Amino acid sequence: MDKEFLDSVLDALDYLNEKWDQEIDDKSLRVTSPTLRRLITYGDLGRAWREVGFSKEPIILALDLKEMISEDPILRIDFAAAGGALYKGAKVAGMKILDMARPPEKQVGEPPYKPLRVSAFQQSSCLLITRRYPSGGMKQEILTRGELITFFANKHGGAHYDAKRNSPKEYLLDWFLKNGSLKVLDKRVVYFELLSIGQSIVNSPDIALLRDKLKAL
Repeated sequence: MDKEFLDSVLDALDYLNEKWDQEIDDKSLRVTSPTLRRLITYGDLGRAWREVGFSKEPIILALDLKEMISEDPILRIDFAAAGGALYKGAKVAGMKILDMARPPEKQVGEPPYKPLRVSAFQQSSCLLITRRYPSGGMKQEILTRGELITFFANKHGGAHYDAKRNSPKEYLLDWFLKNGSLKVLDKRVVYFELLSIGQSIVNSPDIALLRDKLKAL
């Protein structure tokens, strides 16, 4: 058992629990996004879970974006986000904008939360972005939680700023951040999604169990 490693994981989880709250600003989310990259993308959360004696991976409860949009014609969706964070007293989940009116019976419904192992959480979808052109063409991408974390940490200034990273998903997300005006209260919606990822982790019962175990070492 690597005590120093486990202490560092506890520090990261405590930081998310204390700082990624309903008052955090966008700058702080971006600058500290490598904390999520380390825990989720690099696998340190699962490693710590197993090192203290638990099996497999911890479970995180999160919204399933693909189920959320499953009844909508996907090419008519302009934007969708899983969400779920608590910010300035409001918890917003299951955001969706279509370029058509929806039938009244489909306007409401509980967003589909799912228990996901950490690896599945990383690969689960959380954002859909569409760019429509005056010519009638369009670009549309669905991003996973892991891809959003990597974008902020590796391209958008969390750990690195890299203008040369320009995959189709990164290009569209960069365009949306520069041109989109959607906000949850005063928070840009893509940053709200990043906050939702962090809060989903620290609010998981399994992660609370892991933190208690780490504190007892």
